[in-house]
Amino acid sequence: RLNDPFLWFLGTNDNPGDFRSSGCTSCHTRINTMGYAFENYDAVGQYRTMENGEAVDSTGTVVLGGKEVSFKNALEFSQAELLRD
Repeated sequence: RLNDPFLWFLGTNDNPGDFRSSGCTSCHTRINTMGYAFENYDAVGQYRTMENGEAVDSTGTVVLGGKEVSFKNALEFSQAELLRD
């Protein structure tokens, strides 16, 4: 994705892309971490564990209901979202 001339700005968990020079910063600083939970799914929803020969990192930490919550994947993120106060 980072080598794609149309998608380079999307980034990954390891290389978050560069939104600082665009009007996208205010939203992406909030939504990127949640999106990392879904890194194991490609653009068409196919599950993957590797991308370009490297392991996919779908971990992250978000603030939900005023609490910092860490997750390892989309399932853990979704469960935390459903159980938040």
